[in-house]
Amino acid sequence: MRRKRLTDSVDAHVLAMPSPVNRQRRCLHPVARERRALVGQLQSILRDLGLERRAKPVADLASYLATRVAPRGSSRDMKPPG
Repeated sequence: MRRKRLTDSVDAHVLAMPSPVNRQRRCLHPVARERRALVGQLQSILRDLGLERRAKPVADLASYLATRVAPRGSSRDMKPPG
């Protein structure tokens, strides 16, 4: 998605700036204003597509641990390398 990459690039530039505010004129730098417009356009596109943030399904703790914990006897049967 081109607009997302452009927004990320502008974000990196704005974050690298010492301040997004022009102290002499007491206003935002133009790139900071353009970033706000880009984000608004990106949100509008995603809303029109019907994309919504959804939580990723997560297993409960017991089933997660059951998949991560190795059987107790298997670690003793292995020989150390070397």
